[in-house]
This record gives sequence, structure tokens and C-alpha cells, in this order.
Amino acid sequence: MKAKTLRLVVIYDPVPPYLGEPNLSQTIAARVKETQDVLDQPTNTVGEIPAEIHTEMIEGQIAEKIIEVASTRNSDMIIMGSRGRGGLARFWEATARK
Repeated sequence: MKAKTLRLVVIYDPVPPYLGEPNLSQTIAARVKETQDVLDQPTNTVGEIPAEIHTEMIEGQIAEKIIEVASTRNSDMIIMGSRGRGGLARFWEATARK
């Protein structure tokens, strides 16, 4: 498509504040690491491309954030993917790693 800009965005569910400390901080750190891994994977797989690449990590309600990104970033195309795991499964996986 000869795009000049490619934006990779990972949106994750808000971390519930009722987890309390240290669970809250640990869960946030695990989410940020997982999100960074997801952002790094396409770049590492594809390698250099003739486009400017922007990456973003966004916390929030996924459907709302997709609409927000689409409308505020002047996107011509949106490609969505899912790892097929719900928020609770991610939480338990993140806490099990500790």
C-alpha cells in the first residue's frame, strides 16, 4: 500500500485498583512488559520497512479506544488482532509468573 506511516497500537483492559498493593503494581508492570513484547514482535519479524513506525500502549476499554485511535490518528486502515485471551486469564497468567 506504500504507506508513509505505520502505527502499532496495543490496547489493554484497565487494571482494577481493588487489587491493592503490591498486586496492583505487579500487574501493571506485567501488562506493560507483555504489551511491549506484542509491540516488538511485528517489527522484529518484518524488519525494516520504508515507512515511519509509531507504537503506542493504551489502557482502557478496548472498543472505545479503537474508535478513539481511529478518529484521532487519521487512520486510513485498521487491522485488528486478538490473542484470544480474556482479562481474567491474563491476570492469572501475570500473577503466576511472580
